[in-house]
Amino acid sequence: MVEISEYKDLFVEEAREHLKTLNQSLLDFEKNPKDKDTMNKIFRAAHTIKGMSATMNYDRIQKLSHRTEDALDLIRNNKLEVTSEVIDLIFKCFDGIETMVENIADNNMTDFDITGLVAELERQMGDSKKAAPMQPKGPTVAAHTGLAMDAEAKTLLIKEIMGGRIGYWISVEVDKNCTMKSIRSFILLKKLHDKGMIVTGNPPEKNIENGEFDVGFELFYVSDLNKEALEKIVQSVSELSVTLVSQLQVKDDDLILDTMSVAAGMPLPETSVPKTPVAPDTKVQDAKAKPVISEVQSIRIGMDQLDHFMNLIGELVISKGRLAQIAQEHHLDDLVETTNTVDRLTTDLQDKIMQIRMIPMKQIFDRFPRMVRDLAKSNGKKVNLVIKGEGIELDRTILDEIGDPLVHLLRNSVDHGVELPEARKKKGKPEEGTVELIAERTRNHVVITVRDDGKGIDPNLMRKAAVKKGLRTQDEVNALDDKSAVDLLFLPGLSTAEKVTSVSGRGVGMDVVKSTVEHLNGTIDILSEIDKGSTFSLKLPLTMAIFKALFVGVGSETYAIPISNVLETVSLSQGDIQCIQGRQTTVLRDDVLPLISLCKAINCTKHDPMEVSTMYAVVVQREEEKVGLIVDTLIGEQEITIKNLGGSLRKTKGISGVTITGDGRVILVLDINTLVGG
Repeated sequence: MVEISEYKDLFVEEAREHLKTLNQSLLDFEKNPKDKDTMNKIFRAAHTIKGMSATMNYDRIQKLSHRTEDALDLIRNNKLEVTSEVIDLIFKCFDGIETMVENIADNNMTDFDITGLVAELERQMGDSKKAAPMQPKGPTVAAHTGLAMDAEAKTLLIKEIMGGRIGYWISVEVDKNCTMKSIRSFILLKKLHDKGMIVTGNPPEKNIENGEFDVGFELFYVSDLNKEALEKIVQSVSELSVTLVSQLQVKDDDLILDTMSVAAGMPLPETSVPKTPVAPDTKVQDAKAKPVISEVQSIRIGMDQLDHFMNLIGELVISKGRLAQIAQEHHLDDLVETTNTVDRLTTDLQDKIMQIRMIPMKQIFDRFPRMVRDLAKSNGKKVNLVIKGEGIELDRTILDEIGDPLVHLLRNSVDHGVELPEARKKKGKPEEGTVELIAERTRNHVVITVRDDGKGIDPNLMRKAAVKKGLRTQDEVNALDDKSAVDLLFLPGLSTAEKVTSVSGRGVGMDVVKSTVEHLNGTIDILSEIDKGSTFSLKLPLTMAIFKALFVGVGSETYAIPISNVLETVSLSQGDIQCIQGRQTTVLRDDVLPLISLCKAINCTKHDPMEVSTMYAVVVQREEEKVGLIVDTLIGEQEITIKNLGGSLRKTKGISGVTITGDGRVILVLDINTLVGG
C-alpha cells in the first residue's frame, strides 16, 4: 500500500504536467484528426495518469481516465468517429480529471461526480461499436520469447524501426523479496514511456502495472536510446534487474531478435527467459556485481524554498552595503578588498538564484489555447490563437500575477474584438479571426502583446459609455483626443457590452488589468483602429525581487526610485523653470518637460525642493508621458530588495514598498505609475 501523504505532491505535480499535454495535444488533434502521432501522445499521457492514480488509490481519477483511455484507443484505431461532440466530451473528461487533481492537492480527497461523464463515454463507445464492428486481429507472431504478438503490434514495431527508431526486447526480473512489485514496475514503465514507446508486453502492460506476474515480465519497446542507456534505466529502479536486452531488426518484413527469427511458425524454447544466456552472461554478472546508479540531472524544489533563498540573498545584499559603508567611512583598505570579493560572490549567487526563479512564459501560455477555443465556440465565432515567445522567461512572482490580466485581455479580444463569421465576411475579412499572444524581451523588460484583427475600439462609443455610467462629464470626454478616449476602457465600472454574459458586460476586468500591471511596476498601452483590430501591450520588469534603484534626497528624507523608471537626471536652477497653464515646466532638448515636486507628490508640506536655488530633476516615464521629479540631492545607485507594505499602507498611492539600507534605515520605494498618474 502506497503512503498517499508521501507521494501526493509528486502525483499532483506530474498529473498537472500530463493534463497540460492532454489539453494542448487534443487541440492540435482537433485541427488535424489524421495526425496519429498526436493521438498516440494523448493516449500515452492519459494512460500514465490512469496508472499513477491507480497506484495512489485515487479510484475516481483512475476510473474516469481509464474510460477516457478506452475512447481514445477507439479513436486512434479508427473505430470511433472524431466529431465535435466527441472532442467536447473528451475535453470535459480532462476537465473532470483536473478538478479531481486540484481537489486532492487542496483537500487530499475529491467528491467529484464522474457518473455523467462515464455514462456519456459509454454511450459514445457503444454507438461506435454498433456503427463500426471491431476489426479482426491478424495472426499472432510466435516470438522466441514466448510472447504472442498480434499483427497490429508487429506492424507498429516494424513501422517504428523502419522509421529510424531502435526496437528492443527487454526481459526484467524482480527481486524475490520485493514487497511492492506494482510500484517498482509502474515506475519502470513510466521511465520507459518518457524515453520511448512500449508496444506490447508479457503479461499485458496493465497486468504489469498491477503487479500481476510471478518473477518477471517481458516488453517489446522502441526508443532512440542505445542499449547501454536502456539497461541503466532498468537498473535505476530499486529491486529490478535486467536479465536481457536484445535489439530487434527488420528482415523480409519479419522481426529478427539478434540471430533468431520471431516470424510466425518458429519453435518456442522451453523457457521464456534463457537461464544461461551465453553472450550477455558476463554483462549481467558485472551489472549485478556493480549496480548502476543513474545520475540525477535535476531535482524539484518548492517555490517556498526559492522564496526563502531569495530573502536570504536580500539580507546579504543589505549586509554587503553596510560593509562597503563601513570600509568607506573608516578608510579600511583591507576591508575594501574583502568587500569587493564579497560583492562579486554575492552578485554571482544572486544571479544564479534569479536564473532558477525565472520560468518560461509557456507555463501560463499553455492554458490559453483551450480557453480561447471554448470561448470562441460558445460565442459562435471562429478564432485562431497564435502564440509566440513562450520561451521568454519571467520571475516566478511576476508570472503568477500576470496570468489573470492576460485572461481578461484574451477574453476581451474574443468577446468584444473578433466579429461573428457573417459580420467578418461582409467586411471582406476571413471568417476566422486571429488573436495573437506575443512575448518579447527588451533589455530589462518583457513586453507581452495581445492583438486581434477584430472590429477595434470606437472612441466615440467609449465617450458615450463613460458619460452614461456617470464616470465622466460630457465636457470632460469632449476634451479627450481619440487615444485618451480609448484609454477610458480602464475606468472601473465601464463596459460597452450591450448585454451581460458570463464573460463580459459587468465593467469588471480591464481596470483590474491596469492596477495589477502597475502594481508590478509595469505599464499597459492600447492601440486600436476601427475594423482593423486592437493591440494591448504590457511592459513588465523581468524581476521584482532584487533590482537597482536611484536614491534621492528631499530635505532630511531619502527615497528609492527603481532604475527601470529613470530615463536621466538633470540639474536645474530657478531660472530654468517656467509656469505654463498653471503647471511648472522646463525645456529639455527643445521639448517641454512637466515638473512635479516629489515632496508635494507624497503630500509632504515641510519642505519643497522647487523653492531652493539649485535642484535636480529625475526624468521618469509613465506610459507615453515624461515627467521630471524635483529632488534636493542625488545620492547614488544601489541594489535593493523590496519588502511589501502591510495593512492600510499597502494601497498607499505612490509607494510600492520599503527597503532597508546597510545601516538599518527604512527607505520608501516609490511607485512611479501611481505617483505621477494624476
